[in-house]
Amino acid sequence: MALYTDENFITWTYENEPQRVRNDSAHSDHTYCYITDNPDEQNEQEKRASRRGVVYEVCKWSSGFGVVLIISAIAAVVLVAALLEKPSDNEVHTTAINVEITTSELQSTAAMTPTTTSHASISAAGSTSFTTTSKTKRTTILPVTTSIESTTSRRRLSTTPNPRWYYEKECACTPSKLWLDVVIVIDNSLGMPKEELDKALTNLCKVFAQVTITQGEGHQSRVGVVTYGIKADARHNLTEFNSFHEFCNRIMKIRQTNATSSNLKEGLEKAKQMFRDGRPSGFRKNVKEVILIHASVYKQSHFEDAKPLADQMKISGKEIVVVAFDQRDNPRALMQIREIATEGFYYIYEEYYIFGDVQHALCTANCFCRKKWLQYTLDTLRFGSCLRIGPGQFNWEQAKRACLRIGHESGHLATVFSKEKHNFIALMFINDSRVESPYIYHIGLSYDTKQSDYLWEQPVGSDPAKIPLRGSSFRIWNRGYPSLSGGNCVDTAQYSTKFEFGWQNIHCRYVYKPYICQMNSCDTDNYCANIEE
Repeated sequence: MALYTDENFITWTYENEPQRVRNDSAHSDHTYCYITDNPDEQNEQEKRASRRGVVYEVCKWSSGFGVVLIISAIAAVVLVAALLEKPSDNEVHTTAINVEITTSELQSTAAMTPTTTSHASISAAGSTSFTTTSKTKRTTILPVTTSIESTTSRRRLSTTPNPRWYYEKECACTPSKLWLDVVIVIDNSLGMPKEELDKALTNLCKVFAQVTITQGEGHQSRVGVVTYGIKADARHNLTEFNSFHEFCNRIMKIRQTNATSSNLKEGLEKAKQMFRDGRPSGFRKNVKEVILIHASVYKQSHFEDAKPLADQMKISGKEIVVVAFDQRDNPRALMQIREIATEGFYYIYEEYYIFGDVQHALCTANCFCRKKWLQYTLDTLRFGSCLRIGPGQFNWEQAKRACLRIGHESGHLATVFSKEKHNFIALMFINDSRVESPYIYHIGLSYDTKQSDYLWEQPVGSDPAKIPLRGSSFRIWNRGYPSLSGGNCVDTAQYSTKFEFGWQNIHCRYVYKPYICQMNSCDTDNYCANIEE
């Protein structure tokens, strides 16, 4: 096996076949990249990216296509800029955009850089109903699709709102900055055919090619390896590997055994022990633990014995990612292995896109909140925002300062850009025994008299410092509001016995209520040395 790195790609060969993935250290654009010259494969990648709601790049090595794409991108930028700066009836804006690029620059760019096509998909709003009895409280959220529409206030701001300001923050995904402890648990019994085992090992080299594997703390990951058949074997401990090259060379030496059955439960026991041994005296206690299973699902497979242990590990905070190699003769076992995985982290091996799926799962596992904070999620989709009901009851101004303090100087009163998040926060209060109905709580919206608009709070140092309400299509005022006679700050308030909630104005310094804080999650781009609060 030959392995080398350049500024664009990490490349190696295995059995005379080139294996190549993008070098993330040279491209930190937080997107996924898969190299292909196959149109069918590209279409498949685009569909999966759309379903996951993430940005995904399909890279091709094509100089001619690169020139066309660069010119198209420049034209798109000019068109979007012109549309965003379109003047209103009472205003005139003049925008000059000069774009210069030489023929030599185009040729150089096309020759040296992979061309990319970016895709993004965002979930939109929903509708709410809350029903309750004396013993239970539950919600039903019915998804619908909405679009972002601009509105006009009495006096327009000088800056046109950017639609992306109103998207919920995504979890960052820079593979070179992953900070995880990962134990790979791989089936090498006779039930995993040799060619399938080779594919699994090659895929693991692809997945970790961009990951900084070493010992210590910070933006780096450690990897251990367990194989299992009738019995499990702890091949490589978490403290063993100090580089990707060492990791890849060692795992490619794993061979199929003569075991006629496989015992995943024992494999998980070995992984559990490996995590315990790899963290003496609380070392790396801020790091997420991930189990990455590669399992063959064949006629004699059964995984029900492993499920109680897997459930216990998930409850303790570990994430379990499962890649199933389906031999297509045991659908019952396929359902059993699915239940082993953390929800949303189950994949059936398909060669063209499993690399991107597993890398996405690792980034998602590395996106989490400190203790006492709740991550904002929609089904299995996790966002890079953490929420917390603040301690005590304060007026709006005091609550703003309290969120800053408990959010490690980066917290703020929460933004609410969608019906789903409105529902999510409302349920936090409904399900909190410390808060009694009727529910009313401070959110991060207030009226700015200088700009004649309502503005959303943002973390300190953000650009923009605050986000205008007028650029968002979502607003949910109670009847009779907005009304500045009630005050310049905004609360969410229950307005019926059916647990219906809406916004209303309150005085910023005289109304003492609970409040909801928000801060960014820990992720690949936001290392959290302390996760206690």
